[in-house]
Amino acid sequence: MTGHDGLPSAAGAGPTLAAMACALTPPGRRTIVDDSPEAIDAFLRPRPVRELPGVGAKTAVTLTEYGLHTVGDVGDVSQHTLQRLLGARAGRTLHDRTHGHDTTIVDPTPPRQPSVPSTACP
Repeated sequence: MTGHDGLPSAAGAGPTLAAMACALTPPGRRTIVDDSPEAIDAFLRPRPVRELPGVGAKTAVTLTEYGLHTVGDVGDVSQHTLQRLLGARAGRTLHDRTHGHDTTIVDPTPPRQPSVPSTACP
């Protein structure tokens, strides 16, 4: 896949966690995750937990200390347990994301390009 400026680009699409799909998609390829629960599980469950958006190094270490290495491992743990390990908000968010639910709002508007100062002399 090539972007409008001729540079290789990558895109990920799916009903949830599009950012994760995009991050895992090599340049020139595309990843499409069907919106069925089976397809979402097949995509998410085998992934290392550190690939989930919002899981940083510290959270990944905490989870692996409890034997939770994959998204499927974390998804099999109750939300209550995750909240005890990570805090109420982080545990709830992680539990939702392991099941393919992501309420992050995606803004399709491209970011404004900063204006480049003119180098011309007056």
